[in-house]
Amino acid sequence: MGMKNSESFLGHVADLLEPVGGVTVKKMFGGAGAFRQGLMIACIASDVLYLRASGERAETLKAQGMGQFVPHFKGKPNPKMSMPYFQVPESLMDDADGLHEHALAAFEDALAADRKKPKSKRKHKV
Repeated sequence: MGMKNSESFLGHVADLLEPVGGVTVKKMFGGAGAFRQGLMIACIASDVLYLRASGERAETLKAQGMGQFVPHFKGKPNPKMSMPYFQVPESLMDDADGLHEHALAAFEDALAADRKKPKSKRKHKV
């Protein structure tokens, strides 16, 4: 299973995230990422959107059965490299207003993770 996305899905995600402000979608590593102010808030693989989540939000998404993003190498998943991104519930994929709150929370989680890095390694300089 590859991580490629259709152009129409990437466009849909960009449209959904537009109200968040300053979000860009970039292709990378066979999939794509959504970035705000230099921080990755979402990854997109196989036409599935995963938003960054940590702590209680991550636990809630796990309890709801939302899958965690696992990168694939040579067509096989590598569970040892699971990342802090969780599948967005299908109900939000046609609800820009509903997704807005989740995307802002993903940005806050990305900011918190970035703040834990040494100043020289931080991506968010604001």
